Amino acid sequence: MATKTGSRWAAMRDKAHDIVLHSTTWLSAADLDDADYQRWIEENKIFAIDLDGRTYYPAYGLHVVTRDNVRTIEPKPIMAAVIAALGERYTGFQMATWFVSVNGHLIGAARPADVLDIEPTQVVKAAELEAGGIQHG
Repeated sequence: MATKTGSRWAAMRDKAHDIVLHSTTWLSAADLDDADYQRWIEENKIFAIDLDGRTYYPAYGLHVVTRDNVRTIEPKPIMAAVIAALGERYTGFQMATWFVSVNGHLIGAARPADVLDIEPTQVVKAAELEAGGIQHG
């Protein structure tokens, strides 16, 4: 029998998952064609979330690259720095939640996903501060 507290935690977790899923665009392996997405995960160049047996990648963490007139989708280089700053203790959903949550370490308490391209250094710094815990000074 579930406890009242357990039910509340489950409801909050489900709400967080819903917010994460609907706050941005997610791409499946099928959307990425022949991309080497498994290697990206292994090399910490991108993170993914698993849902209903399928793996999804955040569109904000990917960009189109053209080499020799061939267009491919690859992780943005800044993603590896943010993932490294957050550390291995974060799951895919936890990283996704961090990216779509307002962040007091960013100008205007922006969401990291929204300013990743325009303030990459600040996003990495915010991730470092997040991973370091509460700072008192």
